[in-house]
Amino acid sequence: MAAVPSTVEPALDPFHLTARVAHGGMATVYAGTREGEPVAVKLLHPHLAEDAHIRAMFLHEANLASRLEHPNVVRVFDHGEHPVHGAYILMELLEGGDLSGLLAAAAERERRVPPRIVARLVVDLCCGLEAAHSLTGDDGAPLRLVHRDVSPHNLLVGTDGVARLTDFGIAKSDERYTMTRPGQLKGKLGY
Repeated sequence: MAAVPSTVEPALDPFHLTARVAHGGMATVYAGTREGEPVAVKLLHPHLAEDAHIRAMFLHEANLASRLEHPNVVRVFDHGEHPVHGAYILMELLEGGDLSGLLAAAAERERRVPPRIVARLVVDLCCGLEAAHSLTGDDGAPLRLVHRDVSPHNLLVGTDGVARLTDFGIAKSDERYTMTRPGQLKGKLGY
């Protein structure tokens, strides 16, 4: 895919988009560069950015995820509002794919993912979730962060074999400014 144009002065631009990687209900993820280094850039869909609540939720995701520094959680380097592209989250770009792609590739070959690999992925996932659950705020108080959207699409498996949790978009924490109403479903029904 061709580079995505920007009208911001290159010296002032925090990132340069190169190719679309993934597209979801709230955002599109692009491969890009920042200061010559590869990054992933998650951009909130423009039609959703008009809603202040959704934009705040997106940036809250970035704020929470940027506090997590763990080998089994995708690193968030920066987030903010870009003058052309809108709300963004700048993240670690991984070579590899998500668990759903790995499972699909195995099924296509009429094979199962070997149990030792499944076990390694589950351990990585649990370690990433533990890091999220153990996260504390600036005051040292536990945030009680719950991901709420664990699915094969949100577990990225790098070519290094390490699984990393991503997409804290509907995560819930003690500092969250809104609460889910009783009976309201967040996340993917199947998970």
